[in-house]
Amino acid sequence: MKRQIDILYKIQKIDTVIKSSEELKKRSAEEMQTAEASYRKAEAQHQAVQDHVASFEKQRRDRERDLAEAQSQKKKVEERLMLIKTNKEYQAALHEIETIKALIKDKEDLILESMDAMEGAKAEQKKSEAELSRARGVFEEKKRQIEVELKAYLDDVDRQRQERDGLTGQMQQLAPDIYAEYQRQMKAKNGRAVAVVSYEQCMGCSMKIPAQIYNEVMLGEKIVFCPNCNRILLVNIEEVDTGQ
Repeated sequence: MKRQIDILYKIQKIDTVIKSSEELKKRSAEEMQTAEASYRKAEAQHQAVQDHVASFEKQRRDRERDLAEAQSQKKKVEERLMLIKTNKEYQAALHEIETIKALIKDKEDLILESMDAMEGAKAEQKKSEAELSRARGVFEEKKRQIEVELKAYLDDVDRQRQERDGLTGQMQQLAPDIYAEYQRQMKAKNGRAVAVVSYEQCMGCSMKIPAQIYNEVMLGEKIVFCPNCNRILLVNIEEVDTGQ
């Protein structure tokens, strides 16, 4: 019977690793999603800043075009001025030129305003590029970790799964009822169906067990359950070796 209990304990150790691997995969997937979300957010923010810069560039070009049109208009009036015959028309043309000059000044100020705004937007663009690069690095590193480090770990888990299949086959041949009980306890006890007994204490629930039950566990002639948590009890090998 001791052999069966030892096999169960080995199966439980592998089941613990398998459970941990599932939790690790879940955590890794969550971390991957978080890193990707951060990257996509930085990407969207950078695109928004680029769009902002592009809008200021368009605004500057539009204002430069308006300025060029005003300057062209001023030149035409100045050329016409040379052909004017009457004083009244001459004064009217001068007034028109002054009006256009004021308009040109306003448009030049607007261009400077656009250039200042674009300079600030480009500074923001530089920051967003750095943040995008950082977020991309985190995302790619997490992806590399999952593809390389996690894969190596999961490959080892797959190897242990194969070992578990062999142990399970032995248990189903030697003691199918015990294995069925193990499976029930695994579900009921959150993945710990077998507990080591150390110096008359169950390591599953940390409760002291009666001396008679402890002796039965030490003998290993039958399946013994903890009277407190109902886990299958396994003797501490060190205590057997030291004669405790």
